[in-house]
Amino acid sequence: MYILGLNAFTHDASAALLCDGKIIAYAQEERFTRLKHDPSFPWNSIQYCLNEAHISLKEITVAAFSWSPFHKLIPRFLKTFYNIGGGIPRLKSQGSKWLDIINVKGILEKHGFEGKFYYVPHHNAHAAACFYSSSFLESAILVIDGVGEHATTSLYHGKANSINLLQQYYYPDSLGLFYAAITEYLGFKNNDGEGKVMGLAPYGLPEYYNKMKDCLFLNQNNYKIDTSYFDFAHRWFTKKFEKEFGPARIENEPITEHHYNIAASAQKILEEKIWHFCQELKRITQSDNLCYTGGVSLNCQANHFIWSRKDFKTYYFFPAAYDAGTSLGAALFAFKDILNCSDAYSFEHVFWGPAVEKKHGALLAQQYSLHVQESNNLYEQIARIIAHGKIVGWCMGKTEIGPRALGNRSILADPRKPEIKDIVNNKIKKREPFRPFAPTILAEKAPEYFHTKEPSPYMMMTLPIAPEKINEVPSVVHVDGTCRVQTLERQFNEPYYQLITEFHALTNVPMILNTSFNKAGEPLVSNEQDSILSFINSDLDVLVLAGLIITK
Repeated sequence: MYILGLNAFTHDASAALLCDGKIIAYAQEERFTRLKHDPSFPWNSIQYCLNEAHISLKEITVAAFSWSPFHKLIPRFLKTFYNIGGGIPRLKSQGSKWLDIINVKGILEKHGFEGKFYYVPHHNAHAAACFYSSSFLESAILVIDGVGEHATTSLYHGKANSINLLQQYYYPDSLGLFYAAITEYLGFKNNDGEGKVMGLAPYGLPEYYNKMKDCLFLNQNNYKIDTSYFDFAHRWFTKKFEKEFGPARIENEPITEHHYNIAASAQKILEEKIWHFCQELKRITQSDNLCYTGGVSLNCQANHFIWSRKDFKTYYFFPAAYDAGTSLGAALFAFKDILNCSDAYSFEHVFWGPAVEKKHGALLAQQYSLHVQESNNLYEQIARIIAHGKIVGWCMGKTEIGPRALGNRSILADPRKPEIKDIVNNKIKKREPFRPFAPTILAEKAPEYFHTKEPSPYMMMTLPIAPEKINEVPSVVHVDGTCRVQTLERQFNEPYYQLITEFHALTNVPMILNTSFNKAGEPLVSNEQDSILSFINSDLDVLVLAGLIITK
Protein backbone atom coordinates (compact mmCIF):
# COMPACT_ATOMS: atom_id res chain seq x y z
CA MET A 1 0.00 0.00 0.00
CA TYR A 2 1.41 3.35 -1.09
CA ILE A 3 0.45 6.52 0.80
CA LEU A 4 1.40 9.94 -0.55
CA GLY A 5 1.52 12.80 1.97
CA LEU A 6 1.41 16.41 0.78
CA ASN A 7 1.80 19.97 2.05
CA ALA A 8 1.30 23.04 -0.15
CA PHE A 9 -0.12 26.54 -0.66
CA THR A 10 1.03 28.08 2.64
CA HIS A 11 4.81 27.70 2.85
CA ASP A 12 7.41 24.92 2.70
CA ALA A 13 5.58 22.64 0.26
CA SER A 14 6.71 19.02 0.35
CA ALA A 15 5.80 15.41 -0.42
CA ALA A 16 6.45 12.11 1.37
CA LEU A 17 5.82 8.54 0.26
CA LEU A 18 5.16 5.54 2.49
CA CYS A 19 5.01 1.90 1.43
CA ASP A 20 3.21 -0.27 3.98
CA GLY A 21 3.91 2.36 6.60
CA LYS A 22 7.64 2.74 5.94
CA ILE A 23 9.12 5.84 4.42
CA ILE A 24 10.41 5.48 0.87
CA ALA A 25 11.13 9.08 -0.04
CA TYR A 26 10.62 12.64 1.14
CA ALA A 27 11.40 15.93 -0.58
CA GLN A 28 10.83 19.64 -0.11
CA GLU A 29 9.82 21.67 -3.16
CA GLU A 30 12.26 24.51 -2.47
CA ARG A 31 15.17 22.13 -3.07
CA PHE A 32 14.06 21.76 -6.71
CA THR A 33 12.82 25.27 -7.48
CA ARG A 34 15.51 27.07 -5.42
CA LEU A 35 12.81 29.35 -3.97
CA LYS A 36 13.16 29.30 -0.19
CA HIS A 37 9.94 28.24 1.58
CA ASP A 38 8.29 27.65 -1.84
CA PRO A 39 4.53 27.16 -1.22
CA SER A 40 3.59 25.93 -4.70
CA PHE A 41 2.06 22.53 -5.38
CA PRO A 42 4.98 20.10 -4.98
CA TRP A 43 5.03 18.41 -8.38
CA ASN A 44 8.82 18.08 -8.38
CA SER A 45 8.76 16.48 -4.94
CA ILE A 46 5.91 14.15 -5.94
CA GLN A 47 7.73 13.03 -9.06
CA TYR A 48 10.90 12.38 -7.08
CA CYS A 49 8.98 10.22 -4.59
CA LEU A 50 7.28 8.27 -7.38
CA ASN A 51 10.59 7.72 -9.16
CA GLU A 52 12.19 6.39 -5.99
CA ALA A 53 9.43 3.77 -5.73
CA HIS A 54 9.32 3.15 -9.50
CA ILE A 55 5.57 3.73 -9.60
CA SER A 56 3.10 6.17 -11.15
CA LEU A 57 0.51 8.39 -9.47
CA LYS A 58 -2.12 5.87 -10.56
CA GLU A 59 -0.56 3.29 -8.21
CA ILE A 60 -0.95 5.47 -5.11
CA THR A 61 -3.46 3.84 -2.75
CA VAL A 62 -4.09 6.86 -0.53
CA ALA A 63 -3.20 10.55 -0.68
CA ALA A 64 -3.35 12.71 2.45
CA PHE A 65 -3.07 16.50 2.65
CA SER A 66 -1.82 18.26 5.78
CA TRP A 67 -4.55 20.90 5.94
CA SER A 68 -8.29 20.44 6.36
CA PRO A 69 -10.14 23.27 4.56
CA PHE A 70 -13.34 22.87 6.57
CA HIS A 71 -11.70 22.47 9.98
CA LYS A 72 -12.75 25.42 12.19
CA LEU A 73 -12.14 28.01 9.49
CA ILE A 74 -15.24 30.14 10.08
CA PRO A 75 -14.14 31.26 13.59
CA ARG A 76 -10.71 32.19 12.21
CA PHE A 77 -12.22 34.23 9.35
CA LEU A 78 -14.50 36.06 11.76
CA LYS A 79 -11.62 36.87 14.10
CA THR A 80 -9.55 38.05 11.15
CA PHE A 81 -12.34 40.38 10.07
CA TYR A 82 -13.49 41.73 13.42
CA ASN A 83 -10.60 41.38 15.88
CA ILE A 84 -7.45 41.56 13.79
CA GLY A 85 -8.64 44.08 11.23
CA GLY A 86 -7.73 42.20 8.05
CA GLY A 87 -10.95 43.19 6.34
CA ILE A 88 -12.13 42.09 2.91
CA PRO A 89 -8.66 42.01 1.23
CA ARG A 90 -7.34 39.69 3.95
CA LEU A 91 -10.36 37.42 3.67
CA LYS A 92 -9.97 37.25 -0.13
CA SER A 93 -6.31 36.32 0.24
CA GLN A 94 -7.06 33.62 2.78
CA GLY A 95 -10.04 32.41 0.77
CA SER A 96 -7.94 31.94 -2.36
CA LYS A 97 -5.52 29.72 -0.45
CA TRP A 98 -8.31 27.56 0.90
CA LEU A 99 -9.91 27.23 -2.55
CA ASP A 100 -6.59 25.81 -3.76
CA ILE A 101 -6.59 23.35 -0.88
CA ILE A 102 -10.18 22.29 -1.58
CA ASN A 103 -9.11 21.44 -5.14
CA VAL A 104 -6.13 19.21 -4.25
CA LYS A 105 -7.91 15.94 -4.99
CA GLY A 106 -9.01 17.26 -8.37
CA ILE A 107 -5.44 18.34 -9.20
CA LEU A 108 -4.16 14.84 -8.46
CA GLU A 109 -6.97 13.13 -10.37
CA LYS A 110 -6.15 15.13 -13.51
CA HIS A 111 -2.75 13.43 -13.43
CA GLY A 112 -3.95 9.87 -12.95
CA PHE A 113 -4.64 9.52 -9.22
CA GLU A 114 -7.49 7.06 -8.53
CA GLY A 115 -7.05 6.28 -4.82
CA LYS A 116 -8.71 7.48 -1.63
CA PHE A 117 -8.07 11.02 -0.47
CA TYR A 118 -8.05 12.45 3.06
CA TYR A 119 -7.60 15.90 4.57
CA VAL A 120 -5.66 15.82 7.85
CA PRO A 121 -6.01 18.75 10.29
CA HIS A 122 -2.73 20.61 10.31
CA HIS A 123 -1.77 20.08 13.96
CA ASN A 124 -2.71 16.39 13.68
CA ALA A 125 -0.16 16.13 10.86
CA HIS A 126 2.50 17.83 12.99
CA ALA A 127 1.72 15.54 15.94
CA ALA A 128 1.72 12.36 13.83
CA ALA A 129 5.06 13.18 12.18
CA CYS A 130 6.66 13.63 15.60
CA PHE A 131 5.07 10.82 17.60
CA TYR A 132 5.16 8.10 14.94
CA SER A 133 8.79 8.88 14.05
CA SER A 134 9.83 8.63 17.69
CA SER A 135 10.65 5.36 19.41
CA PHE A 136 7.86 5.91 21.96
CA LEU A 137 4.87 3.61 22.32
CA GLU A 138 3.24 6.28 24.46
CA SER A 139 3.98 9.98 24.87
CA ALA A 140 2.68 13.43 25.64
CA ILE A 141 2.70 15.50 22.43
CA LEU A 142 3.01 19.28 22.17
CA VAL A 143 2.47 21.19 18.91
CA ILE A 144 3.15 24.94 18.77
CA ASP A 145 3.32 26.98 15.55
CA GLY A 146 2.00 30.23 14.12
CA VAL A 147 -1.43 28.94 13.21
CA GLY A 148 -2.97 25.91 11.55
CA GLU A 149 -6.55 26.08 10.30
CA HIS A 150 -7.48 27.79 13.57
CA ALA A 151 -5.36 26.13 16.28
CA THR A 152 -2.08 27.67 17.42
CA THR A 153 -1.13 25.30 20.25
CA SER A 154 -2.31 21.70 20.66
CA LEU A 155 -1.79 19.18 23.45
CA TYR A 156 -2.12 15.47 22.62
CA HIS A 157 -1.57 12.06 24.16
CA GLY A 158 -0.12 9.47 21.81
CA LYS A 159 -0.66 5.76 22.42
CA ALA A 160 0.58 3.07 20.02
CA ASN A 161 -1.44 3.69 16.85
CA SER A 162 -3.45 6.78 17.73
CA ILE A 163 -3.05 10.36 18.89
CA ASN A 164 -5.76 11.90 21.05
CA LEU A 165 -6.37 15.64 21.30
CA LEU A 166 -6.52 16.98 24.88
CA GLN A 167 -6.52 20.78 24.61
CA GLN A 168 -6.18 23.48 21.96
CA TYR A 169 -5.62 27.23 21.85
CA TYR A 170 -6.80 29.27 18.91
CA TYR A 171 -5.96 32.19 16.64
CA PRO A 172 -5.04 34.95 17.32
CA ASP A 173 -3.65 33.67 20.65
CA SER A 174 -0.40 32.35 19.25
CA LEU A 175 3.11 32.14 20.66
CA GLY A 176 4.39 31.57 17.14
CA LEU A 177 2.77 34.73 15.80
CA PHE A 178 3.94 36.68 18.86
CA TYR A 179 7.53 35.68 18.14
CA ALA A 180 7.03 36.40 14.42
CA ALA A 181 5.83 39.90 15.31
CA ILE A 182 8.96 40.47 17.40
CA THR A 183 10.97 39.21 14.42
CA GLU A 184 9.35 41.84 12.19
CA TYR A 185 9.80 44.55 14.84
CA LEU A 186 13.54 43.79 14.96
CA GLY A 187 13.85 44.27 11.20
CA PHE A 188 13.86 40.65 10.06
CA LYS A 189 11.37 38.74 7.94
CA ASN A 190 8.77 36.56 9.66
CA ASN A 191 8.80 32.83 8.93
CA ASP A 192 12.50 33.12 8.20
CA GLY A 193 14.20 35.43 10.68
CA GLU A 194 13.00 33.91 13.94
CA GLY A 195 16.32 32.09 14.23
CA LYS A 196 18.05 35.46 14.08
CA VAL A 197 16.01 36.69 17.05
CA MET A 198 16.98 33.53 18.93
CA GLY A 199 20.63 34.27 18.09
CA LEU A 200 20.30 37.89 19.24
CA ALA A 201 18.69 37.07 22.59
CA PRO A 202 21.83 35.94 24.48
CA TYR A 203 23.47 39.30 23.75
CA GLY A 204 20.80 41.12 25.77
CA LEU A 205 18.99 41.19 29.09
CA PRO A 206 15.22 40.64 29.48
CA GLU A 207 14.65 44.22 30.61
CA TYR A 208 11.28 44.45 28.87
CA TYR A 209 10.01 41.12 30.16
CA ASN A 210 7.34 42.45 32.54
CA LYS A 211 6.09 45.09 30.15
CA MET A 212 6.03 42.66 27.22
CA LYS A 213 4.35 39.99 29.29
CA ASP A 214 1.39 42.33 29.75
CA CYS A 215 0.89 42.16 25.98
CA LEU A 216 0.04 38.47 26.37
CA PHE A 217 -1.93 38.44 29.63
CA LEU A 218 0.04 35.36 30.59
CA ASN A 219 -0.95 33.15 33.48
CA GLN A 220 -0.22 29.59 34.46
CA ASN A 221 -2.99 27.88 32.49
CA ASN A 222 -3.96 30.24 29.67
CA TYR A 223 -2.83 33.16 27.57
CA LYS A 224 -4.41 35.78 25.35
CA ILE A 225 -2.88 38.04 22.75
CA ASP A 226 -3.75 41.71 23.27
CA THR A 227 -4.61 42.67 19.70
CA SER A 228 -4.21 46.35 20.50
CA TYR A 229 -0.45 45.63 20.40
CA PHE A 230 -0.41 43.15 17.51
CA ASP A 231 -1.84 43.17 13.99
CA PHE A 232 -1.08 39.81 12.42
CA ALA A 233 -3.11 40.62 9.31
CA HIS A 234 -1.13 43.69 8.27
CA ARG A 235 2.03 45.03 9.89
CA TRP A 236 2.31 42.44 12.70
CA PHE A 237 2.61 45.04 15.47
CA THR A 238 0.70 48.27 16.03
CA LYS A 239 1.63 51.89 16.74
CA LYS A 240 0.70 51.20 20.34
CA PHE A 241 3.45 48.56 20.49
CA GLU A 242 5.96 51.04 19.09
CA LYS A 243 4.82 53.66 21.59
CA GLU A 244 5.59 51.20 24.42
CA PHE A 245 8.84 49.76 23.07
CA GLY A 246 10.19 52.38 20.68
CA PRO A 247 10.24 52.56 16.89
CA ALA A 248 10.76 49.36 14.96
CA ARG A 249 14.18 48.67 13.51
CA ILE A 250 14.36 48.98 9.74
CA GLU A 251 16.25 46.29 7.84
CA ASN A 252 20.01 46.93 7.65
CA GLU A 253 19.92 49.53 10.43
CA PRO A 254 22.51 48.99 13.20
CA ILE A 255 21.50 46.55 15.93
CA THR A 256 21.66 48.22 19.34
CA GLU A 257 21.49 47.11 22.96
CA HIS A 258 17.79 47.96 22.87
CA HIS A 259 17.24 45.36 20.15
CA TYR A 260 19.25 42.76 22.06
CA ASN A 261 17.08 43.37 25.13
CA ILE A 262 13.84 43.13 23.15
CA ALA A 263 14.99 39.76 21.77
CA ALA A 264 16.01 38.54 25.23
CA SER A 265 12.64 39.55 26.69
CA ALA A 266 10.66 37.82 23.95
CA GLN A 267 12.81 34.71 24.28
CA LYS A 268 12.18 34.52 28.03
CA ILE A 269 8.42 34.82 27.54
CA LEU A 270 8.47 32.12 24.88
CA GLU A 271 10.48 29.71 27.04
CA GLU A 272 8.32 30.15 30.11
CA LYS A 273 5.05 29.68 28.26
CA ILE A 274 6.26 26.54 26.46
CA TRP A 275 7.28 25.19 29.85
CA HIS A 276 3.80 25.90 31.21
CA PHE A 277 2.32 23.79 28.42
CA CYS A 278 4.79 21.02 29.25
CA GLN A 279 3.72 21.11 32.87
CA GLU A 280 0.07 20.92 31.85
CA LEU A 281 0.76 17.93 29.60
CA LYS A 282 2.61 16.17 32.39
CA ARG A 283 -0.28 16.78 34.79
CA ILE A 284 -2.85 15.39 32.34
CA THR A 285 -0.95 12.46 30.82
CA GLN A 286 1.48 11.45 33.59
CA SER A 287 3.74 10.36 30.73
CA ASP A 288 7.51 9.97 31.04
CA ASN A 289 7.95 11.05 27.40
CA LEU A 290 7.44 14.29 25.50
CA CYS A 291 7.24 14.71 21.72
CA TYR A 292 7.51 18.39 20.81
CA THR A 293 7.04 19.80 17.29
CA GLY A 294 5.65 22.66 15.20
CA GLY A 295 7.62 25.61 13.87
CA VAL A 296 8.20 27.09 17.33
CA SER A 297 10.07 23.93 18.34
CA LEU A 298 12.92 24.94 16.03
CA ASN A 299 13.89 27.37 18.80
CA CYS A 300 16.87 25.48 20.22
CA GLN A 301 17.30 27.70 23.28
CA ALA A 302 13.70 27.14 24.35
CA ASN A 303 14.15 23.40 23.81
CA HIS A 304 17.10 23.39 26.19
CA PHE A 305 15.07 25.39 28.70
CA ILE A 306 12.21 22.85 28.83
CA TRP A 307 14.60 19.88 28.70
CA SER A 308 16.58 21.23 31.66
CA ARG A 309 13.38 21.39 33.77
CA LYS A 310 13.14 17.57 33.58
CA ASP A 311 9.35 17.32 33.78
CA PHE A 312 9.75 14.29 31.50
CA LYS A 313 12.39 11.59 31.46
CA THR A 314 12.78 11.53 27.68
CA TYR A 315 12.34 14.28 25.08
CA TYR A 316 12.03 13.97 21.31
CA PHE A 317 12.30 16.96 18.97
CA PHE A 318 11.27 16.17 15.39
CA PRO A 319 13.92 17.44 12.91
CA ALA A 320 11.42 18.62 10.25
CA ALA A 321 9.25 20.38 12.80
CA TYR A 322 8.16 23.16 10.44
CA ASP A 323 5.41 22.78 7.83
CA ALA A 324 7.57 20.83 5.39
CA GLY A 325 7.40 17.91 7.84
CA THR A 326 3.60 17.78 7.77
CA SER A 327 3.54 15.90 4.46
CA LEU A 328 5.13 12.97 6.30
CA GLY A 329 2.75 13.56 9.20
CA ALA A 330 -0.31 13.50 6.94
CA ALA A 331 0.82 10.19 5.44
CA LEU A 332 1.50 8.66 8.86
CA PHE A 333 -1.79 9.94 10.29
CA ALA A 334 -3.65 8.36 7.37
CA PHE A 335 -1.81 5.07 7.87
CA LYS A 336 -2.17 4.86 11.65
CA ASP A 337 -5.23 6.84 12.70
CA ILE A 338 -7.49 6.68 9.64
CA LEU A 339 -6.68 3.25 8.21
CA ASN A 340 -5.90 1.75 11.67
CA CYS A 341 -2.76 -0.02 10.49
CA SER A 342 -0.45 -1.23 13.24
CA ASP A 343 2.72 -2.04 11.30
CA ALA A 344 5.88 -0.83 12.98
CA TYR A 345 7.41 2.38 11.64
CA SER A 346 11.10 3.04 12.10
CA PHE A 347 12.73 6.46 11.63
CA GLU A 348 16.28 5.22 11.22
CA HIS A 349 17.84 8.32 9.67
CA VAL A 350 16.91 11.63 8.01
CA PHE A 351 18.39 11.20 4.54
CA TRP A 352 15.38 10.73 2.26
CA GLY A 353 15.87 13.41 -0.41
CA PRO A 354 17.60 13.37 -3.82
CA ALA A 355 21.09 11.87 -3.99
CA VAL A 356 24.22 13.15 -5.72
CA GLU A 357 26.18 10.87 -8.05
CA LYS A 358 29.91 10.85 -8.74
CA LYS A 359 29.64 10.47 -12.53
CA HIS A 360 27.27 13.40 -12.95
CA GLY A 361 29.31 15.51 -10.54
CA ALA A 362 32.52 14.88 -12.46
CA LEU A 363 30.93 15.82 -15.80
CA LEU A 364 29.50 19.06 -14.42
CA ALA A 365 32.77 20.01 -12.72
CA GLN A 366 34.63 19.59 -16.01
CA GLN A 367 32.04 21.74 -17.80
CA TYR A 368 32.76 24.53 -15.32
CA SER A 369 36.55 24.06 -15.75
CA LEU A 370 37.04 22.88 -12.18
CA HIS A 371 39.76 20.50 -11.03
CA VAL A 372 38.53 17.04 -10.05
CA GLN A 373 40.42 14.52 -7.95
CA GLU A 374 39.58 11.10 -6.54
CA SER A 375 41.27 9.97 -3.34
CA ASN A 376 41.89 6.61 -1.74
CA ASN A 377 42.02 8.26 1.68
CA LEU A 378 39.24 10.85 1.25
CA TYR A 379 38.41 11.32 4.93
CA GLU A 380 42.00 11.78 6.10
CA GLN A 381 42.76 14.16 3.23
CA ILE A 382 39.72 16.36 3.87
CA ALA A 383 40.36 16.31 7.63
CA ARG A 384 43.87 17.66 6.96
CA ILE A 385 42.51 20.35 4.64
CA ILE A 386 40.06 21.49 7.34
CA ALA A 387 42.73 21.35 10.05
CA HIS A 388 44.86 23.70 7.92
CA GLY A 389 42.13 26.33 8.03
CA LYS A 390 40.39 25.64 4.73
CA ILE A 391 36.58 25.71 4.44
CA VAL A 392 34.90 22.79 2.71
CA GLY A 393 31.56 22.29 1.04
CA TRP A 394 30.43 18.73 1.79
CA CYS A 395 27.75 17.24 -0.49
CA MET A 396 27.34 13.49 -0.07
CA GLY A 397 24.59 10.91 -0.55
CA LYS A 398 20.93 11.84 -0.11
CA THR A 399 19.60 15.15 1.15
CA GLU A 400 18.58 15.37 4.80
CA ILE A 401 15.04 16.38 5.77
CA GLY A 402 14.44 19.53 7.77
CA PRO A 403 16.03 23.00 7.70
CA ARG A 404 19.37 22.04 9.27
CA ALA A 405 22.38 20.44 7.66
CA LEU A 406 23.09 17.15 9.40
CA GLY A 407 26.17 16.02 7.51
CA ASN A 408 25.17 15.51 3.87
CA ARG A 409 24.70 19.13 2.71
CA SER A 410 27.11 20.96 4.99
CA ILE A 411 29.82 23.60 5.05
CA LEU A 412 32.60 22.35 7.31
CA ALA A 413 35.42 24.17 9.07
CA ASP A 414 37.86 23.95 11.99
CA PRO A 415 36.16 24.88 15.29
CA ARG A 416 39.52 25.68 16.93
CA LYS A 417 40.12 28.83 14.90
CA PRO A 418 38.28 31.90 16.25
CA GLU A 419 38.52 33.79 12.95
CA ILE A 420 36.61 31.05 11.10
CA LYS A 421 33.23 32.30 12.37
CA ASP A 422 33.64 35.71 10.77
CA ILE A 423 35.06 34.26 7.56
CA VAL A 424 32.12 31.89 7.08
CA ASN A 425 29.52 34.49 8.03
CA ASN A 426 30.93 37.32 5.93
CA LYS A 427 32.55 35.69 2.91
CA ILE A 428 30.63 32.46 2.42
CA LYS A 429 27.20 32.55 4.04
CA LYS A 430 26.97 36.35 3.65
CA ARG A 431 24.82 36.79 6.74
CA GLU A 432 24.76 38.74 10.01
CA PRO A 433 27.97 38.49 12.09
CA PHE A 434 26.13 37.76 15.37
CA ARG A 435 24.79 34.42 14.16
CA PRO A 436 26.46 31.38 15.75
CA PHE A 437 27.62 28.12 14.20
CA ALA A 438 26.99 24.59 15.35
CA PRO A 439 29.42 21.77 16.10
CA THR A 440 28.98 18.14 15.14
CA ILE A 441 30.66 15.98 17.76
CA LEU A 442 31.26 12.24 17.97
CA ALA A 443 28.51 11.05 20.31
CA GLU A 444 30.84 9.10 22.58
CA LYS A 445 32.94 12.23 23.18
CA ALA A 446 30.04 14.60 23.85
CA PRO A 447 30.00 14.12 27.68
CA GLU A 448 33.57 15.46 27.83
CA TYR A 449 32.44 18.77 26.34
CA PHE A 450 28.80 19.11 27.42
CA HIS A 451 28.62 17.14 30.70
CA THR A 452 25.57 15.18 29.56
CA LYS A 453 24.90 11.94 27.74
CA GLU A 454 21.71 13.36 26.23
CA PRO A 455 21.76 12.65 22.46
CA SER A 456 21.14 15.56 20.10
CA PRO A 457 21.29 13.98 16.63
CA TYR A 458 19.18 16.61 14.86
CA MET A 459 20.75 19.86 16.15
CA MET A 460 17.51 20.77 17.93
CA MET A 461 18.87 21.91 21.29
CA THR A 462 21.57 24.18 22.69
CA LEU A 463 23.78 22.84 25.46
CA PRO A 464 26.22 24.72 27.70
CA ILE A 465 29.79 23.76 26.91
CA ALA A 466 32.20 22.94 29.72
CA PRO A 467 34.01 26.20 30.63
CA GLU A 468 37.42 24.61 30.27
CA LYS A 469 36.60 23.69 26.64
CA ILE A 470 35.49 27.12 25.39
CA ASN A 471 38.94 28.26 24.29
CA GLU A 472 39.52 24.94 22.56
CA VAL A 473 36.64 25.40 20.08
CA PRO A 474 35.79 29.15 20.10
CA SER A 475 34.19 29.32 16.64
CA VAL A 476 31.22 27.12 17.68
CA VAL A 477 30.53 28.68 21.10
CA HIS A 478 27.86 31.39 21.29
CA VAL A 479 28.17 34.49 23.47
CA ASP A 480 26.27 32.77 26.31
CA GLY A 481 28.62 29.77 26.40
CA THR A 482 26.25 27.39 24.60
CA CYS A 483 26.45 25.35 21.41
CA ARG A 484 23.64 24.19 19.13
CA VAL A 485 25.15 20.75 19.08
CA GLN A 486 24.69 17.72 16.83
CA THR A 487 25.85 14.46 18.38
CA LEU A 488 26.83 11.89 15.77
CA GLU A 489 26.77 8.11 16.00
CA ARG A 490 28.49 5.98 13.37
CA GLN A 491 25.31 4.25 12.18
CA PHE A 492 23.57 7.58 11.59
CA ASN A 493 26.02 8.77 8.92
CA GLU A 494 29.09 6.59 8.33
CA PRO A 495 31.03 8.89 5.93
CA TYR A 496 30.54 11.97 8.08
CA TYR A 497 31.49 10.01 11.19
CA GLN A 498 34.70 8.79 9.51
CA LEU A 499 35.65 12.35 8.55
CA ILE A 500 35.27 13.64 12.12
CA THR A 501 37.13 10.59 13.43
CA GLU A 502 40.07 11.49 11.17
CA PHE A 503 39.89 15.12 12.28
CA HIS A 504 39.95 13.94 15.90
CA ALA A 505 43.02 11.78 15.20
CA LEU A 506 44.83 14.79 13.71
CA THR A 507 43.82 17.49 16.21
CA ASN A 508 42.61 15.69 19.35
CA VAL A 509 39.30 17.59 18.89
CA PRO A 510 36.34 15.27 18.23
CA MET A 511 34.12 17.88 16.60
CA ILE A 512 33.85 20.00 13.51
CA LEU A 513 32.05 23.24 12.66
CA ASN A 514 28.95 22.40 10.61
CA THR A 515 26.62 24.88 8.94
CA SER A 516 24.12 24.48 6.11
CA PHE A 517 25.49 24.45 2.58
CA ASN A 518 23.76 27.53 1.19
CA LYS A 519 24.05 31.28 1.07
CA ALA A 520 21.72 33.55 3.03
CA GLY A 521 18.23 33.56 1.54
CA GLU A 522 18.71 30.31 -0.36
CA PRO A 523 17.59 26.74 0.40
CA LEU A 524 20.10 24.01 1.15
CA VAL A 525 21.89 22.81 -1.97
CA SER A 526 20.33 19.62 -3.25
CA ASN A 527 21.92 18.29 -6.44
CA GLU A 528 25.27 18.35 -8.19
CA GLN A 529 24.65 21.63 -10.02
CA ASP A 530 23.44 23.43 -6.89
CA SER A 531 26.59 22.53 -5.01
CA ILE A 532 28.95 23.38 -7.88
CA LEU A 533 27.32 26.78 -8.51
CA SER A 534 27.36 27.59 -4.81
CA PHE A 535 31.04 26.58 -4.68
CA ILE A 536 31.93 28.76 -7.68
CA ASN A 537 30.04 31.78 -6.35
CA SER A 538 31.48 31.70 -2.84
CA ASP A 539 34.85 31.71 -1.11
CA LEU A 540 34.74 28.01 -0.30
CA ASP A 541 38.18 26.46 -0.69
CA VAL A 542 37.22 22.89 -1.54
CA LEU A 543 34.08 21.03 -2.59
CA VAL A 544 33.58 17.36 -1.79
CA LEU A 545 30.86 16.08 -4.13
CA ALA A 546 29.82 12.43 -4.01
CA GLY A 547 33.35 11.53 -2.88
CA LEU A 548 35.13 13.71 -5.47
CA ILE A 549 37.50 16.46 -4.33
CA ILE A 550 36.86 19.55 -6.45
CA THR A 551 38.92 22.76 -6.46
CA LYS A 552 38.89 25.96 -8.51
